[in-house]
Amino acid sequence: MDKWKRHTQVVRGIQGQINKLYTQKKAHAKLASLKYRTKESFTIRTKGYKSGCHNIYCGALDQIIDIDPNKQIAHVEPRVSMEALVKAALPYGLIPPVIPELKMITVGGAIMGMGAESASHQWGSFNDACSSFDLIRGDGTLIKATPTENADLFYGVPGSYGSLGALALAELALIPAKECVHLKYHVFSNAQQALEKLHTCTSQPNPPLFLDAIIFSKTLAVVMEGGVEDKKNVTHLPHYRAEKPMFYQHVKEIAITNHSQPYQEWMTHPDYFFRYDPGAFWMGAYVLHFPLSLRLVKEGLWRTSRPKAEAFNDEEIAQFHRLPETNHRPYTFLRPLLSGKNLCKLLHQAETWIQNRFVIQDFCIPEHNAAHFLTAVCEDPAIFPIWLLPAKGTATPQIFAPHLLPHGKSNGRVVNFGIYGVPSHASPIKEVTKRLEQLTTSNGGRKALYARSYYDPGEFWKIYCHPSYEALREKTLAKGIWHEITAKVLSE
Repeated sequence: MDKWKRHTQVVRGIQGQINKLYTQKKAHAKLASLKYRTKESFTIRTKGYKSGCHNIYCGALDQIIDIDPNKQIAHVEPRVSMEALVKAALPYGLIPPVIPELKMITVGGAIMGMGAESASHQWGSFNDACSSFDLIRGDGTLIKATPTENADLFYGVPGSYGSLGALALAELALIPAKECVHLKYHVFSNAQQALEKLHTCTSQPNPPLFLDAIIFSKTLAVVMEGGVEDKKNVTHLPHYRAEKPMFYQHVKEIAITNHSQPYQEWMTHPDYFFRYDPGAFWMGAYVLHFPLSLRLVKEGLWRTSRPKAEAFNDEEIAQFHRLPETNHRPYTFLRPLLSGKNLCKLLHQAETWIQNRFVIQDFCIPEHNAAHFLTAVCEDPAIFPIWLLPAKGTATPQIFAPHLLPHGKSNGRVVNFGIYGVPSHASPIKEVTKRLEQLTTSNGGRKALYARSYYDPGEFWKIYCHPSYEALREKTLAKGIWHEITAKVLSE
Protein backbone atom coordinates (compact mmCIF):
# COMPACT_ATOMS: atom_id res chain seq x y z
CA MET A 1 0.00 0.00 0.00
CA ASP A 2 1.17 3.53 -0.76
CA LYS A 3 2.61 5.05 2.44
CA TRP A 4 0.61 8.25 2.15
CA LYS A 5 -2.60 6.24 1.70
CA ARG A 6 -1.72 4.07 4.70
CA HIS A 7 -0.96 7.19 6.74
CA THR A 8 -4.34 8.69 5.88
CA GLN A 9 -6.13 5.50 6.91
CA VAL A 10 -4.27 5.24 10.22
CA VAL A 11 -4.91 8.90 11.04
CA ARG A 12 -8.60 8.56 10.23
CA GLY A 13 -8.81 5.61 12.62
CA ILE A 14 -7.28 7.70 15.41
CA GLN A 15 -9.54 10.63 14.55
CA GLY A 16 -12.52 8.31 14.90
CA GLN A 17 -11.40 7.17 18.36
CA ILE A 18 -10.94 10.75 19.54
CA ASN A 19 -14.18 12.03 17.99
CA LYS A 20 -16.12 9.25 19.69
CA LEU A 21 -14.69 10.29 23.05
CA TYR A 22 -15.41 13.96 22.27
CA THR A 23 -19.08 13.31 21.49
CA GLN A 24 -19.46 11.29 24.68
CA LYS A 25 -17.45 13.52 27.01
CA LYS A 26 -20.54 15.03 28.63
CA ALA A 27 -21.63 11.57 29.71
CA HIS A 28 -18.42 10.75 31.56
CA ALA A 29 -15.25 12.43 32.79
CA LYS A 30 -12.71 10.09 31.22
CA LEU A 31 -9.74 11.81 29.62
CA ALA A 32 -7.68 10.37 26.77
CA SER A 33 -4.19 8.89 26.96
CA LEU A 34 -2.09 7.82 23.99
CA LYS A 35 -1.12 4.15 23.89
CA TYR A 36 1.76 2.69 21.88
CA ARG A 37 3.16 -0.71 20.98
CA THR A 38 6.19 -0.26 23.21
CA LYS A 39 6.26 0.97 26.80
CA GLU A 40 9.81 2.25 27.15
CA SER A 41 10.36 6.00 27.08
CA PHE A 42 12.87 8.45 28.45
CA THR A 43 10.36 10.30 30.61
CA ILE A 44 11.11 9.61 34.26
CA ARG A 45 8.23 11.40 35.94
CA THR A 46 5.06 9.98 37.40
CA LYS A 47 2.58 8.27 35.06
CA GLY A 48 -0.21 8.30 37.64
CA TYR A 49 -2.30 10.65 35.51
CA LYS A 50 -2.94 7.76 33.08
CA SER A 51 -4.96 5.83 35.63
CA GLY A 52 -8.54 5.35 34.46
CA CYS A 53 -7.94 7.02 31.10
CA HIS A 54 -9.49 6.10 27.78
CA ASN A 55 -6.62 4.71 25.68
CA ILE A 56 -6.16 6.06 22.15
CA TYR A 57 -4.00 3.63 20.18
CA CYS A 58 -1.36 5.46 18.11
CA GLY A 59 1.30 2.76 17.77
CA ALA A 60 0.68 2.37 14.03
CA LEU A 61 2.06 5.86 13.36
CA ASP A 62 5.56 4.43 12.97
CA GLN A 63 6.45 5.05 9.33
CA ILE A 64 8.79 7.34 7.41
CA ILE A 65 6.35 8.47 4.71
CA ASP A 66 8.92 9.89 2.32
CA ILE A 67 12.37 11.46 2.02
CA ASP A 68 12.87 14.10 -0.69
CA PRO A 69 16.62 14.33 -1.41
CA ASN A 70 16.16 17.40 -3.64
CA LYS A 71 14.22 19.46 -1.13
CA GLN A 72 16.14 17.78 1.72
CA ILE A 73 13.04 17.13 3.80
CA ALA A 74 11.35 14.08 5.30
CA HIS A 75 7.73 13.46 6.30
CA VAL A 76 7.80 11.29 9.39
CA GLU A 77 5.20 9.82 11.72
CA PRO A 78 5.73 10.35 15.47
CA ARG A 79 6.56 6.76 16.48
CA VAL A 80 9.61 6.53 14.19
CA SER A 81 12.76 6.00 16.25
CA MET A 82 15.96 8.01 15.91
CA GLU A 83 17.74 4.82 14.85
CA ALA A 84 15.25 4.21 12.02
CA LEU A 85 15.37 7.85 10.93
CA VAL A 86 19.17 7.89 10.64
CA LYS A 87 19.17 4.54 8.84
CA ALA A 88 16.64 5.81 6.27
CA ALA A 89 18.29 9.18 5.62
CA LEU A 90 21.94 8.12 5.27
CA PRO A 91 21.55 6.29 1.90
CA TYR A 92 20.50 9.67 0.45
CA GLY A 93 23.65 11.30 1.83
CA LEU A 94 21.52 13.16 4.38
CA ILE A 95 21.12 13.29 8.16
CA PRO A 96 18.65 15.01 10.50
CA PRO A 97 20.26 18.15 11.97
CA VAL A 98 19.70 17.09 15.59
CA ILE A 99 19.65 13.45 16.69
CA PRO A 100 18.90 12.79 20.38
CA GLU A 101 21.43 10.26 21.62
CA LEU A 102 19.34 7.20 22.50
CA LYS A 103 18.25 4.97 19.62
CA MET A 104 14.75 4.36 20.94
CA ILE A 105 13.78 8.04 21.30
CA THR A 106 11.02 8.73 18.79
CA VAL A 107 10.31 11.69 16.55
CA GLY A 108 7.21 12.48 18.60
CA GLY A 109 9.18 12.13 21.83
CA ALA A 110 11.92 14.43 20.54
CA ILE A 111 9.32 17.06 19.58
CA MET A 112 7.19 16.82 22.70
CA GLY A 113 10.31 16.53 24.87
CA MET A 114 12.39 19.05 22.87
CA GLY A 115 15.38 16.72 22.46
CA ALA A 116 18.85 18.16 21.90
CA GLU A 117 22.28 16.86 20.95
CA SER A 118 25.75 17.90 19.88
CA ALA A 119 24.59 19.86 16.80
CA SER A 120 22.25 21.92 18.99
CA HIS A 121 24.70 24.82 19.24
CA GLN A 122 23.82 25.51 15.60
CA TRP A 123 20.26 24.18 15.36
CA GLY A 124 18.66 24.37 18.78
CA SER A 125 16.39 21.48 19.73
CA PHE A 126 15.00 18.75 17.48
CA ASN A 127 11.76 20.62 16.80
CA ASP A 128 13.69 23.67 15.55
CA ALA A 129 14.54 21.64 12.43
CA CYS A 130 10.85 20.89 11.79
CA SER A 131 8.79 22.95 9.36
CA SER A 132 5.27 21.66 10.02
CA PHE A 133 3.18 19.51 12.35
CA ASP A 134 -0.14 17.77 11.77
CA LEU A 135 -2.09 17.63 15.03
CA ILE A 136 -5.36 15.86 15.83
CA ARG A 137 -7.55 18.16 17.91
CA GLY A 138 -9.82 17.20 20.78
CA ASP A 139 -12.82 16.71 18.47
CA GLY A 140 -10.84 14.47 16.07
CA THR A 141 -10.30 17.09 13.36
CA LEU A 142 -6.85 17.56 11.84
CA ILE A 143 -5.03 20.89 11.97
CA LYS A 144 -1.73 21.84 10.31
CA ALA A 145 0.73 24.14 12.05
CA THR A 146 3.68 25.88 10.36
CA PRO A 147 5.65 29.08 11.08
CA THR A 148 3.09 30.96 8.92
CA GLU A 149 -0.11 28.90 9.37
CA ASN A 150 -1.35 28.50 12.94
CA ALA A 151 2.06 29.74 14.04
CA ASP A 152 0.96 29.97 17.67
CA LEU A 153 0.26 26.25 17.65
CA PHE A 154 3.46 25.46 15.73
CA TYR A 155 5.51 27.04 18.51
CA GLY A 156 3.25 25.80 21.30
CA VAL A 157 3.24 22.08 20.45
CA PRO A 158 6.93 21.36 21.24
CA GLY A 159 7.34 20.55 24.91
CA SER A 160 3.57 20.30 25.47
CA TYR A 161 3.69 16.51 26.03
CA GLY A 162 0.50 15.75 24.13
CA SER A 163 -1.61 18.14 26.20
CA LEU A 164 -2.71 20.05 23.09
CA GLY A 165 -3.53 17.09 20.86
CA ALA A 166 -2.15 13.98 19.19
CA LEU A 167 0.77 14.53 16.83
CA ALA A 168 0.14 12.75 13.51
CA LEU A 169 2.98 13.90 11.23
CA ALA A 170 6.07 16.09 11.18
CA GLU A 171 7.96 17.61 8.27
CA LEU A 172 11.66 17.65 9.08
CA ALA A 173 14.65 19.30 7.40
CA LEU A 174 17.67 17.18 6.50
CA ILE A 175 21.26 18.28 5.94
CA PRO A 176 24.10 16.80 3.84
CA ALA A 177 26.23 14.06 5.36
CA LYS A 178 29.53 12.54 4.32
CA GLU A 179 30.92 9.10 5.01
CA CYS A 180 31.92 9.53 8.64
CA VAL A 181 32.43 11.85 11.61
CA HIS A 182 35.89 13.21 12.42
CA LEU A 183 36.14 13.81 16.17
CA LYS A 184 38.71 15.80 18.17
CA TYR A 185 39.11 15.58 21.97
CA HIS A 186 40.48 18.51 23.99
CA VAL A 187 41.53 17.69 27.57
CA PHE A 188 41.45 20.26 30.39
CA SER A 189 42.59 20.15 34.00
CA ASN A 190 39.93 22.63 35.02
CA ALA A 191 36.18 22.32 34.46
CA GLN A 192 35.76 26.04 33.80
CA GLN A 193 38.36 25.85 31.02
CA ALA A 194 36.19 23.32 29.23
CA LEU A 195 33.25 25.72 29.44
CA GLU A 196 35.43 28.48 28.00
CA LYS A 197 36.50 26.17 25.15
CA LEU A 198 32.84 25.52 24.29
CA HIS A 199 32.28 29.27 24.09
CA THR A 200 35.36 29.72 21.91
CA CYS A 201 34.20 27.02 19.50
CA THR A 202 30.67 28.40 19.17
CA SER A 203 32.02 31.94 18.63
CA GLN A 204 34.10 30.97 15.58
CA PRO A 205 32.95 32.13 12.13
CA ASN A 206 32.75 28.44 11.15
CA PRO A 207 32.01 26.49 14.31
CA PRO A 208 32.29 22.69 14.36
CA LEU A 209 29.16 20.79 13.35
CA PHE A 210 29.16 18.76 16.57
CA LEU A 211 30.14 19.97 20.03
CA ASP A 212 29.72 18.72 23.60
CA ALA A 213 31.77 18.09 26.74
CA ILE A 214 32.05 15.76 29.72
CA ILE A 215 33.12 17.09 33.14
CA PHE A 216 34.64 14.17 35.05
CA SER A 217 35.64 16.26 38.08
CA LYS A 218 36.65 19.81 38.96
CA THR A 219 40.11 18.96 37.63
CA LEU A 220 39.36 16.81 34.57
CA ALA A 221 37.16 17.66 31.60
CA VAL A 222 37.03 16.87 27.87
CA VAL A 223 35.54 18.91 25.04
CA MET A 224 34.63 16.99 21.88
CA GLU A 225 34.24 18.72 18.54
CA GLY A 226 33.44 16.98 15.29
CA GLY A 227 32.52 17.37 11.66
CA VAL A 228 31.55 15.19 8.71
CA GLU A 229 34.34 13.90 6.47
CA ASP A 230 35.02 11.52 3.60
CA LYS A 231 36.53 8.34 4.97
CA LYS A 232 39.64 8.63 2.80
CA ASN A 233 40.60 11.83 4.64
CA VAL A 234 40.66 10.22 8.09
CA THR A 235 41.66 6.57 7.54
CA HIS A 236 45.02 7.36 9.18
CA LEU A 237 43.12 7.99 12.44
CA PRO A 238 41.88 5.34 14.90
CA HIS A 239 38.33 4.14 14.28
CA TYR A 240 36.07 4.18 17.32
CA ARG A 241 33.79 1.16 17.45
CA ALA A 242 30.68 0.85 19.57
CA GLU A 243 31.92 -2.52 20.87
CA LYS A 244 34.32 -0.63 23.11
CA PRO A 245 33.47 0.28 26.73
CA MET A 246 30.75 2.82 27.43
CA PHE A 247 31.61 6.00 25.55
CA TYR A 248 32.24 8.06 28.68
CA GLN A 249 34.83 5.46 29.77
CA HIS A 250 36.46 5.67 26.35
CA VAL A 251 36.62 9.48 26.70
CA LYS A 252 38.10 9.25 30.18
CA GLU A 253 40.83 6.90 28.96
CA ILE A 254 41.68 9.46 26.28
CA ALA A 255 41.74 12.23 28.91
CA ILE A 256 44.14 10.31 31.13
CA THR A 257 46.56 9.33 28.35
CA ASN A 258 46.44 12.31 25.94
CA HIS A 259 47.22 15.64 27.55
CA SER A 260 49.84 17.06 25.20
CA GLN A 261 47.70 17.45 22.07
CA PRO A 262 44.11 16.85 20.94
CA TYR A 263 43.32 13.21 20.31
CA GLN A 264 41.54 12.47 17.03
CA GLU A 265 39.53 9.54 15.70
CA TRP A 266 36.75 8.79 13.25
CA MET A 267 33.37 7.11 13.61
CA THR A 268 30.52 6.01 11.41
CA HIS A 269 27.48 8.27 11.68
CA PRO A 270 25.40 5.74 13.65
CA ASP A 271 28.27 5.06 16.07
CA TYR A 272 28.63 8.79 16.66
CA PHE A 273 24.96 9.69 16.96
CA PHE A 274 24.27 6.85 19.38
CA ARG A 275 27.61 6.82 21.21
CA TYR A 276 25.84 7.39 24.54
CA ASP A 277 23.20 4.68 23.95
CA PRO A 278 25.25 1.76 25.38
CA GLY A 279 24.91 2.43 29.09
CA ALA A 280 22.55 5.43 28.61
CA PHE A 281 25.42 7.90 29.10
CA TRP A 282 26.91 6.42 32.31
CA MET A 283 23.81 5.17 34.10
CA GLY A 284 24.59 1.61 33.00
CA ALA A 285 27.71 1.69 35.16
CA TYR A 286 25.51 1.64 38.25
CA VAL A 287 24.00 -1.65 37.08
CA LEU A 288 27.52 -3.10 37.03
CA HIS A 289 27.99 -2.26 40.70
CA PHE A 290 26.91 -5.60 42.19
CA PRO A 291 25.70 -4.49 45.67
CA LEU A 292 23.65 -1.71 44.10
CA SER A 293 22.18 -3.88 41.33
CA LEU A 294 21.29 -6.58 43.88
CA ARG A 295 19.32 -4.04 45.89
CA LEU A 296 17.71 -2.75 42.71
CA VAL A 297 16.49 -6.25 41.86
CA LYS A 298 15.33 -7.19 45.38
CA GLU A 299 13.83 -3.86 46.42
CA GLY A 300 12.87 -2.22 43.13
CA LEU A 301 11.99 -5.03 40.72
CA TRP A 302 11.00 -8.13 42.68
CA ARG A 303 10.09 -6.24 45.88
CA THR A 304 11.07 -9.28 47.96
CA SER A 305 12.63 -7.05 50.61
CA ARG A 306 11.77 -3.60 51.90
CA PRO A 307 14.17 -0.74 51.12
CA LYS A 308 16.55 0.07 53.94
CA ALA A 309 15.76 3.76 53.47
CA GLU A 310 14.33 6.15 50.88
CA ALA A 311 17.85 7.29 49.92
CA PHE A 312 21.39 5.90 49.96
CA ASN A 313 23.51 6.57 53.04
CA ASP A 314 26.95 8.17 52.99
CA GLU A 315 28.81 4.83 53.13
CA GLU A 316 26.92 3.49 50.11
CA ILE A 317 27.40 6.76 48.21
CA ALA A 318 31.16 6.59 48.77
CA GLN A 319 31.17 3.21 47.02
CA PHE A 320 28.96 4.30 44.14
CA HIS A 321 31.11 7.33 43.37
CA ARG A 322 33.91 5.01 42.30
CA LEU A 323 31.79 3.97 39.33
CA PRO A 324 33.84 5.80 36.65
CA GLU A 325 36.56 3.24 37.36
CA THR A 326 34.21 0.32 36.64
CA ASN A 327 36.01 -2.70 35.21
CA HIS A 328 35.26 -3.22 31.53
CA ARG A 329 35.08 -7.02 31.64
CA PRO A 330 31.60 -7.33 33.15
CA TYR A 331 30.44 -4.61 30.79
CA THR A 332 31.58 -6.63 27.78
CA PHE A 333 29.54 -9.58 29.01
CA LEU A 334 26.46 -7.54 29.91
CA ARG A 335 26.68 -5.04 27.05
CA PRO A 336 23.59 -6.32 25.16
CA LEU A 337 21.51 -5.80 28.31
CA LEU A 338 22.71 -2.23 28.88
CA SER A 339 21.32 -0.56 25.78
CA GLY A 340 19.39 2.66 26.24
CA LYS A 341 16.18 0.78 25.41
CA ASN A 342 16.72 -1.88 28.08
CA LEU A 343 17.81 0.63 30.70
CA CYS A 344 14.69 2.72 30.04
CA LYS A 345 12.59 -0.41 30.53
CA LEU A 346 14.41 -1.04 33.81
CA LEU A 347 13.81 2.55 34.81
CA HIS A 348 10.05 2.19 34.48
CA GLN A 349 9.89 -1.27 36.05
CA ALA A 350 11.59 0.03 39.19
CA GLU A 351 10.44 3.61 38.75
CA THR A 352 9.80 4.70 42.33
CA TRP A 353 12.92 3.01 43.72
CA ILE A 354 15.15 4.67 41.10
CA GLN A 355 13.49 8.09 41.29
CA ASN A 356 14.01 8.17 45.06
CA ARG A 357 17.76 7.52 44.73
CA PHE A 358 19.00 9.03 41.47
CA VAL A 359 19.03 12.49 39.96
CA ILE A 360 18.26 12.37 36.21
CA GLN A 361 17.83 15.97 35.09
CA ASP A 362 18.78 18.45 32.36
CA PHE A 363 19.02 22.19 33.02
CA CYS A 364 19.48 24.88 30.34
CA ILE A 365 21.36 27.93 31.62
CA PRO A 366 22.02 31.16 29.64
CA GLU A 367 25.63 31.12 28.53
CA HIS A 368 26.61 34.17 30.60
CA ASN A 369 25.50 32.40 33.80
CA ALA A 370 26.85 28.93 32.94
CA ALA A 371 30.16 29.37 34.82
CA HIS A 372 28.33 30.23 38.03
CA PHE A 373 25.97 27.28 37.63
CA LEU A 374 28.88 24.92 36.94
CA THR A 375 30.72 26.04 40.08
CA ALA A 376 27.58 25.50 42.14
CA VAL A 377 26.70 22.01 40.86
CA CYS A 378 30.30 20.82 41.23
CA GLU A 379 29.85 21.51 44.96
CA ASP A 380 26.25 20.32 45.36
CA PRO A 381 25.08 17.76 44.38
CA ALA A 382 28.60 17.03 43.03
CA ILE A 383 27.39 14.28 40.69
CA PHE A 384 30.05 13.37 38.14
CA PRO A 385 30.32 13.06 35.22
CA ILE A 386 28.33 16.11 34.05
CA TRP A 387 27.35 16.45 30.40
CA LEU A 388 27.70 19.93 28.89
CA LEU A 389 25.84 20.76 25.70
CA PRO A 390 25.77 24.26 24.18
CA ALA A 391 22.50 24.98 22.38
CA LYS A 392 21.32 27.78 20.14
CA GLY A 393 18.64 29.72 21.96
CA THR A 394 15.27 30.57 20.47
CA ALA A 395 13.38 33.86 20.52
CA THR A 396 10.28 32.29 18.96
CA PRO A 397 7.23 31.94 21.25
CA GLN A 398 7.93 28.34 22.27
CA ILE A 399 6.04 28.26 25.55
CA PHE A 400 7.91 25.34 27.12
CA ALA A 401 11.31 25.66 25.45
CA PRO A 402 14.19 25.12 27.91
CA HIS A 403 16.39 27.11 25.49
CA LEU A 404 14.10 30.16 25.34
CA LEU A 405 16.11 33.37 25.39
CA PRO A 406 15.29 36.25 27.77
CA HIS A 407 12.70 38.70 26.47
CA GLY A 408 14.11 41.06 23.87
CA LYS A 409 17.04 38.86 22.86
CA SER A 410 17.05 37.51 19.30
CA ASN A 411 20.26 35.49 19.46
CA GLY A 412 22.40 33.76 22.02
CA ARG A 413 23.07 30.33 23.48
CA VAL A 414 22.34 28.31 26.54
CA VAL A 415 24.38 25.51 28.05
CA ASN A 416 22.54 22.32 28.90
CA PHE A 417 23.80 20.58 32.03
CA GLY A 418 23.03 16.86 32.05
CA ILE A 419 23.17 15.69 35.67
CA TYR A 420 22.66 11.95 35.97
CA GLY A 421 23.56 9.86 38.99
CA VAL A 422 23.73 9.62 42.78
CA PRO A 423 24.39 12.82 44.80
CA SER A 424 27.66 12.97 46.74
CA HIS A 425 25.83 13.23 50.06
CA ALA A 426 22.89 11.48 51.69
CA SER A 427 19.89 13.69 51.01
CA PRO A 428 16.35 13.10 49.74
CA ILE A 429 16.26 13.39 45.96
CA LYS A 430 13.26 15.70 46.15
CA GLU A 431 15.30 18.18 48.20
CA VAL A 432 18.30 17.91 45.84
CA THR A 433 16.08 18.46 42.81
CA LYS A 434 14.27 21.43 44.34
CA ARG A 435 17.62 23.11 45.08
CA LEU A 436 18.67 22.55 41.48
CA GLU A 437 15.36 23.97 40.24
CA GLN A 438 15.81 27.07 42.40
CA LEU A 439 19.41 27.46 41.22
CA THR A 440 18.24 27.19 37.61
CA THR A 441 15.54 29.83 38.06
CA SER A 442 17.91 32.22 39.85
CA ASN A 443 20.31 31.92 36.90
CA GLY A 444 17.60 32.68 34.35
CA GLY A 445 17.39 29.09 33.09
CA ARG A 446 14.79 26.41 32.53
CA LYS A 447 14.80 22.65 32.90
CA ALA A 448 13.79 19.88 30.53
CA LEU A 449 10.36 18.63 31.59
CA TYR A 450 10.92 14.93 30.82
CA ALA A 451 12.28 14.60 34.36
CA ARG A 452 10.69 14.85 37.78
CA SER A 453 9.72 18.44 38.63
CA TYR A 454 8.82 19.70 42.09
CA TYR A 455 7.34 23.10 41.29
CA ASP A 456 3.88 23.77 42.64
CA PRO A 457 1.45 24.99 39.93
CA GLY A 458 1.96 28.62 40.95
CA GLU A 459 5.75 28.34 40.59
CA PHE A 460 5.36 26.51 37.30
CA TRP A 461 3.18 29.18 35.69
CA LYS A 462 5.56 31.94 36.79
CA ILE A 463 8.11 30.31 34.48
CA TYR A 464 5.80 29.40 31.57
CA CYS A 465 3.14 31.57 29.88
CA HIS A 466 -0.20 30.30 31.17
CA PRO A 467 -2.46 32.62 29.08
CA SER A 468 -0.80 31.53 25.81
CA TYR A 469 -1.10 27.89 26.77
CA GLU A 470 -4.76 28.23 27.76
CA ALA A 471 -5.50 29.94 24.44
CA LEU A 472 -4.01 26.96 22.61
CA ARG A 473 -6.02 24.54 24.73
CA GLU A 474 -9.14 26.39 23.56
CA LYS A 475 -7.97 26.36 19.95
CA THR A 476 -7.32 22.62 19.91
CA LEU A 477 -10.46 21.74 21.92
CA ALA A 478 -8.18 19.95 24.36
CA LYS A 479 -10.15 20.61 27.53
CA GLY A 480 -12.05 17.58 28.69
CA ILE A 481 -10.06 15.34 26.32
CA TRP A 482 -6.34 15.73 27.06
CA HIS A 483 -4.71 16.20 30.44
CA GLU A 484 -3.43 19.66 31.26
CA ILE A 485 0.37 19.77 31.18
CA THR A 486 0.85 20.22 34.94
CA ALA A 487 -0.89 16.87 35.48
CA LYS A 488 1.81 15.30 33.31
CA VAL A 489 5.03 17.03 34.31
CA LEU A 490 4.64 17.95 37.98
CA SER A 491 5.50 15.24 40.49
CA GLU A 492 3.05 14.39 43.21
